[in-house]
Parts: sequence; structure tokens; C-alpha cells
Amino acid sequence: MNEHFQTNIENIYAAGDVIGFPALASTSMEQARRAARHALGLVEVRFPRSCPTASTPFPKSAWSASETEESLKRRAIAYIVGRANYRENARGRIIGDEDGFLKLLFVRMI
Repeated sequence: MNEHFQTNIENIYAAGDVIGFPALASTSMEQARRAARHALGLVEVRFPRSCPTASTPFPKSAWSASETEESLKRRAIAYIVGRANYRENARGRIIGDEDGFLKLLFVRMI
């Protein structure tokens, strides 16, 4: 598979969990977007080298191999922190799990 999620068969693409380690839905969707854009010959968009992935143990855990608050501070990059309790997340509500939290770092664009 290449960086466009194109398999060794030119007109077949693969994205998401079928290409390796389980990914979060948002990561799989971004991989699929990149594959579709390539298949349709559309303008290339920047895609991060590392994307969030997840495992399915109990308790649930997820991580990203990208920036941390410490690395953003060290490089003087302005950022915003988003936080939510797991019970406020759709999956948390569906399975009735009220423990845990989600923390996201966003690079400030303004």
C-alpha cells in the first residue's frame, strides 16, 4: 500500500482497520477521504504522518503519536485544549460507561 492507501492493484484502495492497527473512526474517515481524492484525481491535501489509533481493552484507551502539550510549549506553538468526559461522548452513552475523559490538542490557527 502506498501513501494514498492504494493497494498493489491500481484501482483498489484500503483504509481503516483493514490496513493494520485499529484506528479511531475519524482517522479511518480521513484515510478514506485521501484514497477517494487520489482515485478521483483531485488536489492532494496535507495528511498527518501520525494519526490517532485505539485499542479495545478495558478500560478503553486511545493515544496519538503526535504532539503533546509539553512539545507544543517547548516549540512555542499556540494551542487550545479541548476536554470532555467520556459519559458525554456518544459511545460512552451507548454502552453506559461514565468513567474516563477525552482530551484533544488543537493548534491555534488565528
